[in-house]
Parts: sequence; structure tokens; C-alpha cells
Amino acid sequence: MTQWYFRFILPVILFFSCVVIFTAEFIGRAWGNVSLSQILFFTRVNCFGGGYTLIGCKILLVCVIVPFVLTLLFFYLVKKLKKENKPFFSPVLCGLFLVLLLLAGKKYLYLTVSDIKVCFLFCIGLFIFNLNRRFTTGAVSALVLFIMLFAGYLFNVYYKISSLFGNKVEYVRFYEDRYVPAINLQHSQRRNVILIFVESMNETYRQITVKGTYREMADEKAVRFDNFVEGYAQRWTQAALFSAFTGTHIHYISDYYRYMILDRMGTFKKDLRQNLAANGLSSGFDFKLPNINSLGKISKENGYQNLFMQGGSVSFSGTKSFLLHNGFEEKDIYGEENLEAVLGKKAYPSWLGYKDSDVLAAFKRKILGLDLTRPFLAVFFTTDLHVGNNPYFKTMEDIVDDTIKNLNDFMDWAAKQEFYNNTTVVVVGDHLRMGTESNDTHKIYNAFYNLPEDLANGLNVQRTFNQIDMFPTILEIMGYELPERKAGMGVSLFAGAKTLAEEFSLPEQNDIFEKIDKYYMRLWTKDKMF
Repeated sequence: MTQWYFRFILPVILFFSCVVIFTAEFIGRAWGNVSLSQILFFTRVNCFGGGYTLIGCKILLVCVIVPFVLTLLFFYLVKKLKKENKPFFSPVLCGLFLVLLLLAGKKYLYLTVSDIKVCFLFCIGLFIFNLNRRFTTGAVSALVLFIMLFAGYLFNVYYKISSLFGNKVEYVRFYEDRYVPAINLQHSQRRNVILIFVESMNETYRQITVKGTYREMADEKAVRFDNFVEGYAQRWTQAALFSAFTGTHIHYISDYYRYMILDRMGTFKKDLRQNLAANGLSSGFDFKLPNINSLGKISKENGYQNLFMQGGSVSFSGTKSFLLHNGFEEKDIYGEENLEAVLGKKAYPSWLGYKDSDVLAAFKRKILGLDLTRPFLAVFFTTDLHVGNNPYFKTMEDIVDDTIKNLNDFMDWAAKQEFYNNTTVVVVGDHLRMGTESNDTHKIYNAFYNLPEDLANGLNVQRTFNQIDMFPTILEIMGYELPERKAGMGVSLFAGAKTLAEEFSLPEQNDIFEKIDKYYMRLWTKDKMF
């Protein structure tokens, strides 16, 4: 029995401990301050295809293969020690493995005190089983508990386990109290908007010196707000797009597992359960959202032409699905899949897509190809600044320098066009560069060019805001009149009311939105609420 225990239980403990520690370190070094639930979202929407194959291989190597090899080597050493009759297995050593696990879990998985209690109970159980040699049923039971804990961490269902110790599932009614549906909007004018999301554009990238040459954003005539910071669920590009276009947060896929498992499914109507399953467990998000309005829907319904272009894949992370169900037509969506015909060349095979300067040139041509007697909403996403080994440049400084040049050149071009008098150009980062956190030196870049005079006059630029506030802000730029000057969960930057970011810090937002909000869940159903 002892041999069976040694060969099975202890290797599993050590292997999973190594996996947690190595994975946490890898995530921290590769993406910075992101949570495990965000990584789950990435993998759920198949982000490891295309240009991310190399990252997927690295994850497999660092987080699985290396811990496995280390475990094998460790037990080979133990076997050698055993032959020499040197003591190995002891409560102290077993406890050491668990302490390593807890340290990694506390720092990277955000375990609660109740979770730690469960882990220590498991550890004590192992000691008892070892001392009393009751391995057949006891060890198996302990292993099952251990696997349940890890499954809980992976799908955010550990609240169910910790509830045994008095930590009950928490609900909030935050959305119900604050959500403002953007419906039946009136407009006094119809102004064009060009919206450029710059990948990972920190405020610190506004200026740079490369090889003695200084370059900075030519935004002295633009309106720039002081504190554009990341909000809840806005750490990656598609989440930022969703928030900016809808004023609504996009929950992580793991939240849907939590809703399905923990929220006492019997208390929900059957159709709601089915919609939750469809939204959370299908191959991608279902963006047919009758209760969540968006920039694209609103602009299309009011005669706007919608245009979207980026150098990377529009299939990635459900972007195309979101656009097609939110006011954009297939013929007006451009990404790596159909840009070869426009640019006359293929994208670099080991990168996210095309070089920004090439795609921006095509973006200009497509804008000029619109019916300029009608209003338009033109959206562009850059890719050059994305984390990774960009094959088009030698250094990070070169990428920043070229990004500034591209944006300045675009603004020079736009300002010379006949449509510019009735056009506002908004240039914003989608999120901070991975590995940096919001603080006094790390903010997201923002610049609003050629704002309508009625909005620009007497404007307070000392605002703190998130991507959700872009939704009502751009609607007001386009000429729409908003109830309370709010839309979704966002507040227009031209209004006097406080934004969510001005009321709550990011940790406070996380604490609010990581709880279960039934009103938010209803927004995702197919039954119209408004």
C-alpha cells in the first residue's frame, strides 16, 4: 500500500504544485497582471491559432512538460535515496509541497481564507492517512478532494467548496440600479466619427527618441483627458472593443460555469438556463443581443455607413461575429482574411497580420470610397504594438516611433479632406501594454481631434474613465441626445456626473462585477427587456 501511495498520490501532488507555480510565473512574465479567468477566456475562444501557435507551444513546454520532467527527476532521486535507506516521505516534506502551492495560489489565484482552510484540511488528512496506513479509501478520497479543488480554481466554482465554511455565493444588483439602455435616441446632427484603437498604447508611448531623433504625437490641438485607465474585463482587445461599443462589460467564460453550477438552476426559467449555456458554453459568444445596444447598431439604424479594418484576423476572439450582429456588413469588414486582395501581398506568416502603415493606407482608400454625402463610422485597430516578436521591426523603440509617425500622418491626411469639418477623429489605446499596470505613469493614451464646438467649450479634461465611457461619449459626438447623458454603464465625458472609474477603483470594480448579477445575465438572453 505504501508503495502504491508513493507512486500515485505524492507524484500527483508534486506535479500539480509545479504546474501551478510554473504557470503563475509564466503568466506573470508573459502577460503581466492578468487573472486565470482571463486566460481561460483566451483559450475558450481559440486564441492559440494562427500567430499564437508559438505562445501555445511555450505554454505547453513551460507549464506542462517542464513540471512533468522535474517530477520524474525528483522521484528518480527519491528512489535512489530509498535504496540507500535514507528517509524521504514525511509530513514535513508533504507540508512543504502544500505551502508552495498555497503561496502560488494566494498570489496568483486569489484564494480566500476558506480555500486555504480546505487545503490545510486536505494536508492534515494526508498526514493522518499516512500515519495510520489507511491508504485504500483515505488516499483516494483525498485525491478526489484535491482534484475538485483544482477544477474549482479552473472554472471559478471553488465558491461552492468554500461555502461549506460559511462563505456563501454573493449577489449584487449593480446593473439593475445603474444600467441605462441606449434606445429610442434622438439626434440633433449626424457627425462622422473615425475611431482608431491603438494596440497597447500606453500614455508613455506618446513620445520617443530613437537614434537621436525625437518624435511625439502631434496632438496639441486635440482634447486629451487626464486618466484613461483599465476597467473590469477590459484587459484585452476584444473586451475593450465590446465595452467601448456597448458600455457594458463582457464577463469571462468562467463566470458562465459559475452561474450554471452555483446559482441553483432550479430558480431560473428553463429558457434562461438554455441561453446561459448557449452564451457561455458554445464555441464562441453569441452576440445577437437584443437588450444590449451598440455603436454599430445605432449608427446603421440612423443611416450611417459602417467600416471596420484591422491588420490581424477578424475571426479571432469572435470579433467578426460581434461586428456582423452589431451593425456592420460583411463587405465592410476587413482583416487579415481579405486584405491580401486589397494590399496585393500576404501577411507575415509568423505574426498577427499586416504592418499598420500598409493597412492604414488601405483604410484611407476605403474611407474615400464611401458615399461622403452620408455620415459614416469608420473603425481601425492597429496591431504593431502587440506583445510579441514583431517581424517588421528590430526594436520596441522602432515600433513606437513608427506608430507615432503613422498616427501623425493619418491626422495630416484627414485634416485635408473635405469631410473633416464634420468629422471627429478619436485615437485611443485599447488597453495598457501587457506587463504594465494602471498607475501615475501608466495610463491609456487618448486624443479627441476636432470635437463639436458645443461639446468642447468649457470642457473639464480632469476626468478618470474606462472603455465603457467611450460608448456614451462617442454617441454624443455623433449628435445623439442621451438620457442623463449616460448609456449602458458608461457616462459621457462631456457630462458632469461621475464615471464608474471616478467612483470605484479597479479592485473595487472587480469585487462588484465578479459577483453574480441577475440583471446582467438577463441582458444576454434573447427575450427583449426594453
